[in-house]
Amino acid sequence: AEALRVARQYAVETLFSESADALRQNQLGRASDRQQLAVERVESVVEILRQERSQPLAHDSRRLQQSAQQLDWLLEQQQQIRERLVDTPDADLAMLSNSQRALTDRARILGQRLEHLGIKPSGSTVTSAVEKMSVLYRALEQAEATAANGAAEEAVNLLERARQQLQGTQERLVRERSNNWAQELQRLLQESHQRQSLILEKTRPLATFYARQPSWSPQQATQLAALVQTQRRLAADTGVKRSSFPAVFVARLD
Repeated sequence: AEALRVARQYAVETLFSESADALRQNQLGRASDRQQLAVERVESVVEILRQERSQPLAHDSRRLQQSAQQLDWLLEQQQQIRERLVDTPDADLAMLSNSQRALTDRARILGQRLEHLGIKPSGSTVTSAVEKMSVLYRALEQAEATAANGAAEEAVNLLERARQQLQGTQERLVRERSNNWAQELQRLLQESHQRQSLILEKTRPLATFYARQPSWSPQQATQLAALVQTQRRLAADTGVKRSSFPAVFVARLD
């Protein structure tokens, strides 16, 4: 993702630490530069994250995976029956009808389960496949080879389409989980941005004063010490919160 690529280059947390070090060493100009750069880079990553967020789904991943495995099995079994039709004499077609009937029943149950889970594209396609599988079953019972071959081909194609649709749903589910982490990361970055902007606002007057007169009043020295502690706390807090994120999102803060 673009945010991942950009954030890897930005080293936001490092900028926080460098700013704290510069403040401690009375290098206010450098501290101000580091703070401004951190603010700008956090803004950039937050904006990219906003653009990357996708629409959430609400499917149970475990049940979705089970359905995908069942669909793979159904497709494999239907393909085997289709292949057996090629070498089966018309007189023996009825022998395949029991297997086809059981397979059709399994497919019907899977279609209903997918519909219940709210996975309508693949669920509807499986239901359409069941209709062709029923035609195939009846054709086998009546030893109608031409009808059986046509129905078998259509059933396989529909099951294959349903599998592709279900794979798309699984991929969107992964993106949903990533999106949830992205929202939390965006919140963290916005919080860091606000805190860093406040530190920058307080550092600039000190930097301007120090450039004209490189000495501190007791009050300014106290302010500087407080800024150092605040900047260090921001860097530490960012590191702690970062540790709770998956590796792909940790990279956005590295």
